[in-house]
Amino acid sequence: MIRLLTIIPMRSLAGARNDMAIRWLWGSRSGDSCKQLSNKSAMHLRIATSAPLVLLKDFVIPSASEGSPTYSRSIKINKFKNKIMKTFKSILILSLMTFLIFGFGLSGEMPKGWFKSGSIPDSYKFGTDSIVFKNGKKSVSIESLDKNIEGFATIMQICNAKNYLGTRIKMTGYIKSENVSDWAGMWLRIDSKTPNESLGFDNMQDRPITGNSDWTKCEIVLDVPEESGTLNFGALISGTGKIWFDNISFEILDNNIPKISKDSSEMPVPEKPENLDFEE
Repeated sequence: MIRLLTIIPMRSLAGARNDMAIRWLWGSRSGDSCKQLSNKSAMHLRIATSAPLVLLKDFVIPSASEGSPTYSRSIKINKFKNKIMKTFKSILILSLMTFLIFGFGLSGEMPKGWFKSGSIPDSYKFGTDSIVFKNGKKSVSIESLDKNIEGFATIMQICNAKNYLGTRIKMTGYIKSENVSDWAGMWLRIDSKTPNESLGFDNMQDRPITGNSDWTKCEIVLDVPEESGTLNFGALISGTGKIWFDNISFEILDNNIPKISKDSSEMPVPEKPENLDFEE
């Protein structure tokens, strides 16, 4: 007896009764041979109709003498079984390799404390990556979804400037790029308490990251005036491609003690930068 394990696309059996499914597999236009075969061999057929593929298993073929019609059919089905099993194993191996290489460490969730923005953020995919990172166990990535993009996207964070008032600060971070068609960079903007007023800005457009690059150290130095309200910062990509962003830090470069303003302390934003290594 031969035990057959094969996989058939659901669409091939859509709307078919079990006897029709058997005829399709057996290659007969008539249901008589199927009924005869069922009576002779106690053949049974299990169909998992909820799965994307239909699983046909435990197909028992009766023993037959060489040269008989049943024997010839058994040989054909055995060859068909071997061919299907080889194909199935190849697909399974390729799928597993693709999942391990490209999908296992990727998450579509935004890291804590961060949000997406830009001119066309929906043309990009945001998420954390536990395979490609500079330090720790994760980085954040931005990847284009469209073939042609006229615009940019950024992952960013806003925090209160009160801990840095009256000082000069340096923001440091690392960016890795892949096939960036236009440019990418880290950016920092100091906003006033007055709405829509910027007191300092640098987005690295004069020293951009392009094409393919390994982890590049990025640094921005800006003064934080006493009338500052918030620090706004992140990484951006313009055009198509992909970037990874990791290991951000802030440092006060002078010896002045930050002055805390009562107004700024009441602003509805975090008091300081958070989750700068994307581990949370």
